[in-house]
Amino acid sequence: MDKHYHHTLITALIETIAGWTDADKDRLASMLGGHCYPGGLADRQEPSGVEPLRCWRPGGPTPALLACSCSDGRCHICN
Repeated sequence: MDKHYHHTLITALIETIAGWTDADKDRLASMLGGHCYPGGLADRQEPSGVEPLRCWRPGGPTPALLACSCSDGRCHICN
């Protein structure tokens, strides 16, 4: 799909939602939240799920860096 189609679709959705009542917007937020977090709001705060994310990065865990062995202790070559 081209960018013009996406822009047109998104613009139409925003214009439609702008006319909704607060109750309609709350209902949509509730439906989206229920779909994204089936376990409720606490689902996204599960400690056992958060810890692996702290160690994750796209290339895998960050490798341990070697200590600088020069007299400066933090030169550009060693680091």
